[in-house]
Amino acid sequence: MAHQIESELPRTKAELPLSREQFHDLTGQVFGAYRKLDAALVQTLRLTSDMVETADMIGLEPETGQLLFSDFSACLDNMVETRQKLLKAHRRAHVIRLRSKQAKEGCPPPGVVATSQVVTLAAVA
Repeated sequence: MAHQIESELPRTKAELPLSREQFHDLTGQVFGAYRKLDAALVQTLRLTSDMVETADMIGLEPETGQLLFSDFSACLDNMVETRQKLLKAHRRAHVIRLRSKQAKEGCPPPGVVATSQVVTLAAVA
């Protein structure tokens, strides 16, 4: 996929003047976006579970409970799709970084970018 993204970008011979500070700031923002999206996904999964359990406890009609569950499922699907689009944009930004002065630096190690701790659904499960 990175090769496909790279081939979509126009070619220039000049090295892009991305500073180390800009690179670290943008990296922190990207990881922060992942963290916030993942937290929203986790919260929505918990909410969905609580709603389904509560609907059952209060005797909500099964058809209405199913509609409620379907609505939450559609919401979660959109959130996952949004995260996939963020990942695609992040990959494109990574390919662009490889054309900059920061190409040799690589991704900052944990702790350098304050928001590098990314919560994933796998860590919650």
